[in-house]
Amino acid sequence: MAYINDWRVKGIYRVFIGEVSGDEIVEAVLEIEGDQRFDDLDYIINDFRQVDKYEVSERDIKTIVKIDKHAVKINSKIRIAIVATHEPIHEWAKLYCNKMHDSPYDCEVFNSMEKAEKWALSSSSQGAC
Repeated sequence: MAYINDWRVKGIYRVFIGEVSGDEIVEAVLEIEGDQRFDDLDYIINDFRQVDKYEVSERDIKTIVKIDKHAVKINSKIRIAIVATHEPIHEWAKLYCNKMHDSPYDCEVFNSMEKAEKWALSSSSQGAC
């Protein structure tokens, strides 16, 4: 498993480590959305800073977007923060947010954890997908 989920009171911090594939990201998304605590989440922080190698295709992104847009029916108030310091992963994350633009979820990509946490925990955040 190339990720760890850390459940918090109203959110989740998920860190991806080492080699990450699109299938593993899909698995991580399904794991959270299949958990009863998902109904009460306000935010998800996805931390990709420790990823050394990744293989994520546009097809993988479309799959993740489809899953997340379906999850809106269960919980429509989630803010999704993505922390990525490597440019290719940052671009992948921006593509994901762009594809989520018509979703009720707010989505933003950050270069630092501090900014991501501040935005995710803010009740007045404005999505920039």
